[in-house]
Amino acid sequence: MKSMLRSIALAVSFALLPAPQTFGVALDYGPDQSLFYPESWPSRLVDLANLPNRVGGHFVDQDDSLAFRGDTSAFRAFLDGCTSLAGAASTTLFVHDGNGLFQPQDESRSAIPCDWRLDVINLHARATGLGSNGPMYALELHVWLGGSVNVAAIHVPAIVKTVKE
Repeated sequence: MKSMLRSIALAVSFALLPAPQTFGVALDYGPDQSLFYPESWPSRLVDLANLPNRVGGHFVDQDDSLAFRGDTSAFRAFLDGCTSLAGAASTTLFVHDGNGLFQPQDESRSAIPCDWRLDVINLHARATGLGSNGPMYALELHVWLGGSVNVAAIHVPAIVKTVKE
């Protein structure tokens, strides 16, 4: 009897051995909707994400993208907030030509006009192996030259990597 149970357990184990198919988790945010964010987010990041000028956003698995509208001074304050976050590995500023559009995860919904977008990248979730000792998040900030932000009027701190696309 004991060997029969062991054989059944072994057969079940082999049946479960193939890797299961996994699916990502994603959710769109409207301008006034509460965000679902991990407890590991610094409080200042939560404050930035919940600014009243947020026009949309979404998360996919452990990464978030948040879209905003605003003028040059609002963007400057936002950039300063990003660079002062404790626990962030880096902030990269991507400068794009044209006008910003934020596409919700639900592709049946229209793209939303925006002036800038913040992508919060969870580095620990992307790390290989068990655990990570480095910074938890990297921030990617996208701004469009055709919007309400005069990027030329902004002093970008030296710690921010800037990429012109």
